Amino acid sequence: MDAEEVKLFQQLLKAKTQYESYTSVTKYTAIIDCIIHVGDLDKVTVSRIVKSLEALYGEEIPIQNKQLKNLIYERFHNYQTYKDSTNYIDVQSSKKMKSLEAEKVKKKPTKRKKKEQDLNPNEPKKMAGLDKKVYISPKLAEIIGNINPDTNELWNRKEITSHIWKYVKANNLQNPKDGRDLLVHNDFKFSQIFPSDIESVSAFSMQKHIQKHVSADENHVFDD
Repeated sequence: MDAEEVKLFQQLLKAKTQYESYTSVTKYTAIIDCIIHVGDLDKVTVSRIVKSLEALYGEEIPIQNKQLKNLIYERFHNYQTYKDSTNYIDVQSSKKMKSLEAEKVKKKPTKRKKKEQDLNPNEPKKMAGLDKKVYISPKLAEIIGNINPDTNELWNRKEITSHIWKYVKANNLQNPKDGRDLLVHNDFKFSQIFPSDIESVSAFSMQKHIQKHVSADENHVFDD
């Protein structure tokens, strides 16, 4: 016997014990129904069912072989009729369909929900990061002005950096020996955006100090 047949035979042994006290005809009917319901209908045959019964009940089976075959045909026909009826639900098929549906859902590509700005092409996109418009401190405004003269709008961070560098170069605030070093106290306005104890700053550290003079909040209060 293959693995499936061994498993089926073990189930039949349990069924045999359960129906042992029944009359012979009822006993066989219950076992035959068990084989038909549990077994693979594509593989279940009359001869296989008879062999299973012979393995379970021994010598008494061959004597009733013809009767058993008729009973097997009858039980199989009843099962097939029941299976095909509109009130019958094939549990295995139902599980299979659920499994396939679950697999289909897993494989279905996730669609990105469109944001309102995607749905309305006329609505301006929200700016973020370096492009976001910001408010600047009075001290920084002394150097570059409250608004960008090129756009007549509030500054963004990229524009602030660019115009500060223009101011640095226009007022010769770079160290002649190292252009990356900025001479803070060579210009009063420029010195006001840095702590008073700083003599010079690198181009990198300058950005850190400038951030203290920039805010996205219109009502932000800058330090004096």
